[in-house]
Amino acid sequence: MAQQDAPGADDPINYAEPHPLGVTHSNRPAVASGAYDGATNLLLKAVGSLRASDTEQAMTWIRRALAISFNDPERSRPAVVVAHTLVLGELADLLLATPEDDQRWIAAVRGTVARCDGDGLVDLQILLGIVLDDHDLSPAQQRAVSRMCEVRSDGVPIAELDPDSSELANRIKGLLQVGLVFVEESERDG
Repeated sequence: MAQQDAPGADDPINYAEPHPLGVTHSNRPAVASGAYDGATNLLLKAVGSLRASDTEQAMTWIRRALAISFNDPERSRPAVVVAHTLVLGELADLLLATPEDDQRWIAAVRGTVARCDGDGLVDLQILLGIVLDDHDLSPAQQRAVSRMCEVRSDGVPIAELDPDSSELANRIKGLLQVGLVFVEESERDG
């Protein structure tokens, strides 16, 4: 993923500090669209609200992010893409920062899987599959992640929901919460 240019004075996102989910400048969604920038800004605010246990305010930010129009060629809402990217960034950053023989990343993933169910587990498994495809994992890490991806869940992937579904706001909130659980688990084992 390409790095974004240094932010200007009119940049709505403060790149100098990580947001509450822990996303740094390096793993923020690199997108060329103002719609994605807007969705990122709003979802970062939602994460801050979730961290502060203000679910009502988080849902307000998420609904505003969902109000941003479709990316027509992809037929996806920018908020859904950004939510996936934020959580995937957390998974990838800790993996890349963890030496191969260090089990902190696997422990954090296991702890997160144990705390997720239904839709959240399905979305986490999809992101773990991307990690398996995109990163060089040790054989032990590959086996562990593959086993976690085999855990059965009755959830429906967020990407398979109708883009106009009224369920999307709750699903994005759930996905952001999965990311926060992963951050908690990584801090516990770090």
